[in-house]
Amino acid sequence: MTLVLLAFLTASLLKLLFIMGVVLIFFGILIILMGFLTRARGRGNVQVEGGGLILVGPIPIIFGSSRRAFEVMLVIFVLIVMFVLIFGYLLPVLVIR
Repeated sequence: MTLVLLAFLTASLLKLLFIMGVVLIFFGILIILMGFLTRARGRGNVQVEGGGLILVGPIPIIFGSSRRAFEVMLVIFVLIVMFVLIFGYLLPVLVIR
């Protein structure tokens, strides 16, 4: 299915998607570094929460250290599913027409 999607994407759209991916990775690393630096400076009493999302095919494994972290991971899962549906199913149908 990925090959079918790539066949319909133009070169400029592929470049845009690549650049968006690199920018998102850069911002993720930047946010992690800012968290480390903030914690290292000892700014106040900071409560740390964490969570994770593992996708094994269509089955999500969601966990969190608190209810709030779990809910954030659940929202991220819904956004990922919407993204896959839009770019995996709807975009090729719209491009073919």
